[in-house]
Parts: sequence; structure tokens; C-alpha cells
Amino acid sequence: MKPLSIKEGKHFIEDIPLSDLVDKFGTPIIVYSKSQIIENIEKFRKAFSIFSDHEAHYAVKANYNPNILEILKQNGIGADAANPNEAKLAVQIGFDKKMITVTPNNLTRDELNFLVKEKFIVNFDDEIQYSLVENKVDLFSIRINPGIGKGEFKGITTGGKNSKFGTSPDKAKLAYEKAKKDGVERFGIHMHTGSNVLDPQFFKESSLAFFKISKIISKEVGIRFEYLDIGGGYGVPYQPYVEDLDIDRVAQNIKSNLMLPEINESLGSFKLITEPGRFMVANSAVILSKVTNVKKTDRNFIGTNLSFNTMIRHALYGAKHHFEIMDKLSGKYKKFIITGQACENTDRLGENIPLIEPRLDDVLITYTAGAYITSMSSNYNLLGRPMEILVDGSKVKIIRKPDDLPSILGPFLT
Repeated sequence: MKPLSIKEGKHFIEDIPLSDLVDKFGTPIIVYSKSQIIENIEKFRKAFSIFSDHEAHYAVKANYNPNILEILKQNGIGADAANPNEAKLAVQIGFDKKMITVTPNNLTRDELNFLVKEKFIVNFDDEIQYSLVENKVDLFSIRINPGIGKGEFKGITTGGKNSKFGTSPDKAKLAYEKAKKDGVERFGIHMHTGSNVLDPQFFKESSLAFFKISKIISKEVGIRFEYLDIGGGYGVPYQPYVEDLDIDRVAQNIKSNLMLPEINESLGSFKLITEPGRFMVANSAVILSKVTNVKKTDRNFIGTNLSFNTMIRHALYGAKHHFEIMDKLSGKYKKFIITGQACENTDRLGENIPLIEPRLDDVLITYTAGAYITSMSSNYNLLGRPMEILVDGSKVKIIRKPDDLPSILGPFLT
């Protein structure tokens, strides 16, 4: 599985054996492949090149390591922020403000007014958030809940019923009317319906619903949209037997909706914005951790020095990653529960995981670790978050120091 290859009976990332990295840096470590990130960018850009005016804005929440953001910026990708801090970081990295969208929810009055004052493009979550803004906005956009949603898990489905995000088309229409009355002359519109979707057909269904809503609002309010932001959700496989998302088909499905006469004639020309996050970085990284225990009770357990403070996805909503034992390429498989060092029985990284039987001090590889790992990590139990390393061919760069007790306790005042 990406980003690794097998050479000379060993696992490699680009030109470097994983065993060399373990010998030099220890475990746990998160290791990224720069070439894989660039390959993902190019694949996404090529698929959406069928649109005359398209911008991909990377969802910063997926992974906010500044070194990763720098690669994305250098390759012409914009940024999508979820709050003022992510927006500030994007500016600090050097993203053009014209290519930064901010799509927050439940911000305070001060936070919203900061974004407006600093001239960020804001996709307001609803009409109530817009009402907290004291000054006239240069461009008004609101997040639509189109009534449908899809995600790999319930917790990452962000459209349809029971979603905390966005507003209904009827309320959105009233908000656009108010913004127009307030003197706003520039408009955009946004949706985001879920995360890690691998079905190209869903993007056809969701974008058509969104385009129809946009058409009605544009016509009835008498405004033209400068951009239509169709959000993210572009999935990646977490298991070797799962096929990649056909991103070319996704783009073609969206394009076919825009070519419908009733859509094309009503919306006119606009910029299409997408918000890939996971798609750009998830498959670019692996975590390397040490097997610290192998025991049998009523089940077969593996203990590791990787815990759910670093990788919470399985405990949070049952996410399933692929695992292998480093450089162990043949042997008898058994199924194991993989656990960490946290003082919680929910500290499980995976259950019923088939592995060539591990031994103490073997190295466990956790795949697809580039998204929603670092950005969702914590210091629960005073457990440290791991070092992060970027590999570029034969070059190795440390892009995050590991936590130690002083760095964890530093913000606390005594």
C-alpha cells in the first residue's frame, strides 16, 4: 500500500528503508512521503482540469503541519480553514488570501468580526452567525445543507438530517436577501456533506441538489454567484482490497450536472471551489511503532507504544486502518487486537487484525496516517505525540519534534 514499496525484502518509503529510520529516530514516528503528496495533488488537479475555472482549497483540519501546508501551497493549492487560527496559519505559510476560504461554525462575535475585518472569504454557517457581524462584508456566502449527506461513518456525515452544519435553502434565501439589502454586491455559496466518500455517484447526486438550490436562490434573490464551493469528502481506501476513488469520474459527474441547460443557463460563469483534505495527504504517511507486548487472555492482544492519544480514529468512530509488521513478508497469520499504552480499555487501534505473528520489539506499520492523526491527537495520560519525518527521495527532514514532559507541561502556570 502507498506510500511504501518492497525492495530487497524490506519496506521502503521512497529511497529509504523504514528500518534505517527506526534505527536513527526510534519509535513511534510518523513518516511522510513528499512525492506521494505531490502525486495526489497532480491527480486531483488533472481530474478537475475539465473546468475552466477551478480552485482546490486544502482542508487544513486534515493535517496542519506547516511543512505539509508548504508543499500544498508551492503546488498551487489554496486553503480551507475552519476557524481564525487555521486562517492565520494559512496566511503565515504564505497562501494568497484570495485562495483562502474560511468555513467556521459557532464562532463568537469577536472571531467573526476578526475574519471580516481581515478580508477573509467567509462561508457563514447560518444566518444567525451572519447577524453577529458588525461591519459590511465584501462577499457574502452561506453554507447550505442540501438535505442529503454521506460519510464513511455517522460521525463524519455532515449533511442531511441531524447535522449541526449549514442552513436550509429557505433560510439561506432569506439570508441572501438580507445581505443584498445590507449593500453586499458579491456572493458565493457553499456546501459540504460528508467525509471519506468512495462512491462517485454520490458526488453527482449531492452536486445536482446543490446546483438546483443555487439556481433557485440566484434567480429569486436576483444575485450572481462568483463561486460555488462544493466542499470535500473525496475519500481514500484504508484497506488494500478497497479500490481508489475514481476522481476522474467524480469530476465528470459534477461537470455533467453543470452542463444541464436548466443549470448552465441559470448560474452563468463562476469559479468552482473544491475542498480536498484527506485525498491530498492521507495515503502519504505511515506510523512506525514498537511491539511492546504480545499476550493471550480470552483474545490475542498486541501492546505497542502507539496509543489512541495519537491515533483516536478507531476509538472515536470505528475507523479501520491497515497494519503490517515491518520487513516481515512471509509467515503464519493470526488475528490480534492492537492496543496502546493509555489507561483506557478503548485504547485500541484495531481489532481482529490479521498479522504475521509478531514478537517483542518488532515494528508495527500503520498505514494511511497522513490525515486526521496529528490534527486529532492529544496528550491524554501525559502521553507524548510522536516525531514526524518528511522523506523526499533520499533526503530526510524532521518536521515535528516529539513531545516530552517539559513541552507538554510548558503552557501550564504554577
